[in-house]
Amino acid sequence: MTLLILLGFANLFERRKAMYDGDTEARNNEANFYESSSSCEKNNEVSTNNARKERLNILREVNKYQALQLLREADENAPACSRKRETKLIEVEQKIEKHDSCPRKPVPIFKPVEIKQNATSILRECARIANEELKEVSKLVEKTDLKKKKKQRNGERQRSRFGLLPYIYS
Repeated sequence: MTLLILLGFANLFERRKAMYDGDTEARNNEANFYESSSSCEKNNEVSTNNARKERLNILREVNKYQALQLLREADENAPACSRKRETKLIEVEQKIEKHDSCPRKPVPIFKPVEIKQNATSILRECARIANEELKEVSKLVEKTDLKKKKKQRNGERQRSRFGLLPYIYS
């Protein structure tokens, strides 16, 4: 009797698979299958618990098979960049050996550099820095003076446009 149930579920699985493929006969026969399987269960003398456990085991196997099929199809249809590449330890070890056999340049020897300074060299450096700062300060002063002059000219132009006389401070 369990063999009949197994064959029935295998047949059901094939019919559902055919249904997904577009077979219309399987769709029509599926209702008849459910009716025949229910009549077999009524006539069955095996306890319902055992039948349910067997059915559950069969469904688990069918689900595993379907899951494996889906995984295979997904792997086949996936783009090459998303596929996981299997890395083997032998390949990795060979790459490491190749890197070890490459000739390497020797590490250069760094010599310490001593800077000799005396009072005159320090004074020269200070004078050079002071001159650079004075040049920067003079440039900034010139820029601020130009901005002030531009503001005054713009104010005079606006006053002359509106006919206002320049305000005289006393």
